[in-house]
Amino acid sequence: MLSKLSKFHPLSILTAASLIFTLSLNANGQNPTITSREITNYAQTVMIMEPKRQQAFKEIKTLINTRAIPTIICNDANSINLLPRSAQKIAVNYCNEYEETVSKNNLTVDRFNQITAEINNNSVLKERVQKLMMEKMGL
Repeated sequence: MLSKLSKFHPLSILTAASLIFTLSLNANGQNPTITSREITNYAQTVMIMEPKRQQAFKEIKTLINTRAIPTIICNDANSINLLPRSAQKIAVNYCNEYEETVSKNNLTVDRFNQITAEINNNSVLKERVQKLMMEKMGL
């Protein structure tokens, strides 16, 4: 999803990082435990893709020349089809690259989104991921 973040900041990235796909939960509706390795892989994915998300957002905003950019949901062709053709190409390329990066970091898109959902509902986990990202950035 391309959201309206203008700066790379670990505190705000966590809410904008998700590719939006249907979440698959286990039988009792809960996410399985998130491992330390998954947290590391998640943080790495976000750090790789955030500058690219910002660039795609900037390019799309320039092309559509409006104040409001519609929500772009990577697995919803209708959200992408609402964009002008040149912006569609940028969105599709971004979504494909994000999915590839998730995979290269040993996560599935579903698992990445499960972690994102859990981070958005769990302040302790959110703080843990933010701290890891800041450490990786040398802050």
